[in-house]
Amino acid sequence: ATMEAMLSPTYTHTDFAGVSFDRPGWLDYVGRRQGQSTTIDFDALAVRRFGDMAVVNGINDIHWHGGDEDEPNDQRIRFTQVWRRDGESWIREAFHATPVGRDD
Repeated sequence: ATMEAMLSPTYTHTDFAGVSFDRPGWLDYVGRRQGQSTTIDFDALAVRRFGDMAVVNGINDIHWHGGDEDEPNDQRIRFTQVWRRDGESWIREAFHATPVGRDD
């Protein structure tokens, strides 16, 4: 319910592996991750606002454990998010990730 409330009806998501999702596909993916432990650290965060739109760039260090493989997994990405003001709330319109090395 939290993810549904924060995503635009026209939401698009491209993950670090290059897989693209529309809103229903992303919500289905997130729902299948039940039982997995994920933490996401943010670094080098920058927000630029243009009226009712905002672009957020930064780095995520993603750590997850569980699911099909019981081994912990780590990924570092640079991301871009596009947010849009919808009444009193901000909703995410788009997300795009690119994998980067630990020194980036």
